[in-house]
Amino acid sequence: LKGWWYTACALACIACVALVLLTCLSTYDHEDAHAYSAYAFFILMAVALTIFSATSTAIHHAETNTLPPNTAPLNSALPSMAPLWRLKLAITAIFWVSFLIYLPVGLAINCAWVRLPIDSDYCARHEDFCEDMALPEGDDAGGSCEEPPCTKLWDYSDCPGTNLMRSISQLFCVVLLIGFQATFVSENTVLFSQKQAMGIWDGSSV
Repeated sequence: LKGWWYTACALACIACVALVLLTCLSTYDHEDAHAYSAYAFFILMAVALTIFSATSTAIHHAETNTLPPNTAPLNSALPSMAPLWRLKLAITAIFWVSFLIYLPVGLAINCAWVRLPIDSDYCARHEDFCEDMALPEGDDAGGSCEEPPCTKLWDYSDCPGTNLMRSISQLFCVVLLIGFQATFVSENTVLFSQKQAMGIWDGSSV
């Protein structure tokens, strides 16, 4: 189990590198790198969450099975980490649903990505901003500017429902990742409480 746990940690660390690249690379100057960094981040985190949840569940059941039949766990009055593995499983399951909607399903049914034209309704309301974001003359952004002149911005007006669905599912993924991380904080808090109550840890060091 330790090996699987370290594997999940390694995948999460690699995902953080992809997240940094995703943040630093713009969709205009590095369109493909930005997209692939996003894909890598969410795929790696989906796998990492699955391994973390599986190992947490295995550890919980292994500890339970070591007790004699009809024996209550020691120090049962202390806070327990038992509910957290169930929470990990629930978060992982919801994450996978959101992830599948965001990437494979969302990409399959989404419209082609095109740049926002200068003569769009949005630019009519935000002329100064669109002028600042305008593509250089003669630049069709790799063919994504179908009605030149265009801006560096993406036009989501052709498929508003699909893009909204993908945005919401992406937000769910991010929030669930934060929630999953919080379970580790809760586990540490419970573990320290148990050790302190048993006199193993006096609070002077971690």
